Amino acid sequence: MNCSSCSAEVSSRAPFCAVCGARVEDPFIGMVVNNRYRVEAKIAVGGFGAIYRATQLTNGRNVAIKVMHKELGADENLVARFRREGIVLCSLRDAHTVTTYELDETPDGRLFIVMELLSGKNLLEVFRAEGRLPWDRMFAIARSICSALAEAHTLGIVHRDLKPANIYLEARHDGADFVKVLDFGIAKVMQESGINDGKDLTIMGQAVGTVEYMAPEQLMGGKCDGRTDIYTVGILLFEMITGNRPFSAVGLDLLTVQLTQRVPAPSEFLRLSAPIDRLIVRCLEPDAADRYADVNELASAIDDVLASEAAVYPTWTPQPPPAVITELRTDPISGDTVRQIVPAPSPITDRDVVPAPITDRQAAPSQHADSRLDPMSGDTVLQLDPPTTTITIVKVEPARPAPAVPAIPFEALPKPRPLEIPFVQTVVARERPPRELDPRLGLLILLVIGLGVGAVIAWLL
Repeated sequence: MNCSSCSAEVSSRAPFCAVCGARVEDPFIGMVVNNRYRVEAKIAVGGFGAIYRATQLTNGRNVAIKVMHKELGADENLVARFRREGIVLCSLRDAHTVTTYELDETPDGRLFIVMELLSGKNLLEVFRAEGRLPWDRMFAIARSICSALAEAHTLGIVHRDLKPANIYLEARHDGADFVKVLDFGIAKVMQESGINDGKDLTIMGQAVGTVEYMAPEQLMGGKCDGRTDIYTVGILLFEMITGNRPFSAVGLDLLTVQLTQRVPAPSEFLRLSAPIDRLIVRCLEPDAADRYADVNELASAIDDVLASEAAVYPTWTPQPPPAVITELRTDPISGDTVRQIVPAPSPITDRDVVPAPITDRQAAPSQHADSRLDPMSGDTVLQLDPPTTTITIVKVEPARPAPAVPAIPFEALPKPRPLEIPFVQTVVARERPPRELDPRLGLLILLVIGLGVGAVIAWLL
């Protein structure tokens, strides 16, 4: 397509012209495709094509149209892959697979797929908004995914690109999750499938898909079957329940870790029961032969865990969706005026109220503690029985008013007198220390005494 301002050739995915900077007007918006669908707005842009919201003119039904990018039309492999996606989707009728109405082509040769218009959020958006999901809620979602995969695998179709962004949770009036599996763009059609067109669009040794959610055989570019999708279901269960992926390695290192390291148990990240651990770890076995044989066996195992663990972990109860408030805003990319849906604030419940801490001035009521398992987090917590409160009635006498004190004028106050400090003279008598005898004087006295004694002795003789 060309820029309406400078006529430079621009990509259909570019919102602005790289030459003049003008906004690129999408020619599809406002167009009536094949005299049947009126395109109203662009919803999203992907690698293969753009998705638009449209109205079917014959019955007024709202639909989503996925149109292949025009610049990809020169690649025969991509055209064949897009066409195969449309054929695959049109052949699937399970309630948990996105409903596809037709695959067609515009007059200028661009392929498009007409699908149902979904309302809700994908699993990735839910995970980012709410954090890790309760194990039983995620098991119920995985059970619906197995239903969609069972039909696809029966027809010889392997999805190969299951990830949170391709799992859609459609909004229903009762608040329960109704799962829709999307995007079969890189699905593998087995040779024995009745819809196989005879074209092998994946070269042996070539890995296609999202690396973080690939099974080891898919990373190696080997043969994939239904057990490849089971491995990805295990990753989804592990990540959505614990908030972590089983292995933190990325790129080519992930394959080495998958083949050489032990599969961690989810209970290493969060307190969970042994049956939940066993189910998820079996899905993540590096050897496909050690996993569940097919998704029907996995679905049966999920049902058994949900039934057996219901007494320990009460099942998740869906809440009705809160009322929404709509407001108009301008899309910064397309410049269209769209209606923004803003969830209304939910009312405060007793779970949102945090009791004030007990201080030393308050007496804590006596409570009996008993351990139990938290149904949401799986942690061991203390269950407190209702406190026993003793009520004491104290009769309080009303306070008596204090007697009134008459005011004293300032002139009547006694005047201060100067402070008189008597002068006291203190005489301290000091004793004179005795004098020490000079050594020379002592010698002289001894000499005189000796001479005197000598003279007396000589006189007597």
